[in-house]
Amino acid sequence: MLNHIRVQLLDSEAANKDELITFIETLTVRKVDNKIVHQGDRCMVDLCELVKKYYYSPLMGGSNSIKRVLPSVLQESAFLREKYSKPIYGIPTGIKSHNFKDKVWFKFGADGLVADPYKSLDPIFTDVDPSPMELVERIFADEEIKEGAASTAYARMHSLG
Repeated sequence: MLNHIRVQLLDSEAANKDELITFIETLTVRKVDNKIVHQGDRCMVDLCELVKKYYYSPLMGGSNSIKRVLPSVLQESAFLREKYSKPIYGIPTGIKSHNFKDKVWFKFGADGLVADPYKSLDPIFTDVDPSPMELVERIFADEEIKEGAASTAYARMHSLG
C-alpha cells in the first residue's frame, strides 16, 4: 500500500511530496520482476509472514488476519496482558499519541476471553446519518466483509482528502 501511495505522490502536486516519498522509501521494498530494486534502511516487517512461520493458535480460527491474531496473542501472553491492561500513552509512559489518550487495549469479555481490541476503537464514519450508519455497522459485522474494512476506510479517507 505504501508503494502505491508513493506512486500517487510522484504524480501529485503536494508541497511536501518529496519529503513523504523519502519517508515511504525508508520503510519499503520495491521489486521489479521479483528482483529488489530498492530496499529502505528501516523496512517494515511483514508480520503475517512471521505468524505463518512461527505462531499458531486455535483461537485464530484458521485465519492469519491481524484481526484474529491480535486477540489470540493477547489471550495467550501474560506479558502483553499486563502491558496493555493499562493506558500506554501519556506523560507517565513518555509515549505521545495524537489518536489515543488513556486507551486500554486489553480487557476480558463476559466469556472470559480477551475482548476484541478492534471493537474498542471509535467509529470511523461519524459523518453518516444514523440509519445508513446502522447499515454500515451491519455490513462490517459480516466476517468476510469486515476483513476489507481497513481498505474501505483507506479509500474513504483518500476520497475525503
